Formats: sequence, C-alpha cells, structure tokens
Amino acid sequence: MPGRPHASTAKSSSSFTTNAYSSISAAPNAVGDPSRPPGLVVVTFRILVGAGLGFYFFVVFCIARASLGGFGMSTFLFLKCAAVSLIMGAFMVWLAPFLELPEIWYRHRLPSKRLARGECPDCGYPRAPGTTRCAECGSERNSPPPWQFGARTIRLFAIVATVSFVAGCGVALAWIAADERAFVREASLARGAYSRERAWPMQFAPLAIDDAGTLSAPTIAIEGERDPNWRPRRPTGNVE
Repeated sequence: MPGRPHASTAKSSSSFTTNAYSSISAAPNAVGDPSRPPGLVVVTFRILVGAGLGFYFFVVFCIARASLGGFGMSTFLFLKCAAVSLIMGAFMVWLAPFLELPEIWYRHRLPSKRLARGECPDCGYPRAPGTTRCAECGSERNSPPPWQFGARTIRLFAIVATVSFVAGCGVALAWIAADERAFVREASLARGAYSRERAWPMQFAPLAIDDAGTLSAPTIAIEGERDPNWRPRRPTGNVE
C-alpha cells in the first residue's frame, strides 16, 4: 500500500540502530580518552612553569649585569650575562618532572585512587565486584601504568626552558636599558654630581655621574679583599 514502509526497510533501520548502539557501547573511548588531562589545564600549568623559569632567568641576568659594572650593554657583556644565566639555569633541571604533573595526576594518580575505591579508573563509576568492564563507559582498563621519566619529559623541559631563557634575558635587557635611561634623565635634572642605586633586583649596585658628566657603574666584588696579615685569635673569657 502507498505510504506504508516496507518490512525489509524497517528491519534494516532497526538493525542499523542496534549495530550503531552496540558499536558505541563497545568503543566508548573512540571519541576521547577520559583519562587524558584537559588541554586548558596542561597549557595553563606549562605557561605558569615557563613564567617561573623566565622570572628566574630575568633575575639572574640582571644580577650578573649589575655585578659586572659599566654603563650600557655591549655584545661581549651580553654574552657574559647570558652565559651566567645559562649556567645558573642548570640548577633548575630538577623542575623537569613538574611539567608532567597534569598527566601524572589524570593518567596515573587519579585512576589508581579510583581503582582502590572499587571504581572505574577512567570515569569513576562504581564497578560491580568481579567485573572487569565498566557499565558506564565500557572501559576494561585496570591498574594504570606507572609514570616514567624519559626522553619526552626531557624534550618538553628543554623547549619550555629555552623559551623561558630567551624571554627572561630579553625582558632583563629592556629593564636594564630603561633603568639606565631613567638615571640619565634624573642626572640631567640634578645638574651636578648624582648617584643612586640601580632598579630592583640590582639595588646592591650604584649608578653615578660626576660634575664633569662622566657616567660610572663600579664592578661589584663577589668576594671582599683578604687581609694577608690577618690571623685567628684566641677567644677571650670562659669557654664552656
């Protein structure tokens, strides 16, 4: 009859719906991995770690520049400050695993905690005793693999550290140049001998100009001069 669906068509449609539902149920993680850390969390965390490293390189570069003395920035002086910053950056290698903290939590630590509570390690749905398949998401994963420190972590840290190093040194260069320009403007208004400390974090180093208009920034000694005639003395009084 016109307008009446054919029996084979209805059966085919029903079969397609059943098969589609079965395929979705059998492969619930085909669309996405529930244990995968959210992209926003990963990006935000790595930006924060990179900003911290960049701030560290900024401070080290500024301190190295102030310690070397002089006014302005030559190529040789820049290379010396960059070398000091790079050497000091070696002490930050222990931060490499911190870049993997989101993955450690979402892929390893959180699934282990869920599994210990008798829950699905992927979605957290309670699992029936004796079952290996989650009734909610269909995952059959049990104990998550342990996190391992490997080439991926080293490569990731090298990329973040390089970007932080370039950014920190670049900001330090701009900061130092702006401070020295400000000092020149202040000295022109003083109309005579004038001196002040450098900007933070270089307050230990002075900037000065004499009556003749000569700018100077003395080198800061890392270690004071030793007196060759100094000898240790015996303590006075009763020593318990």
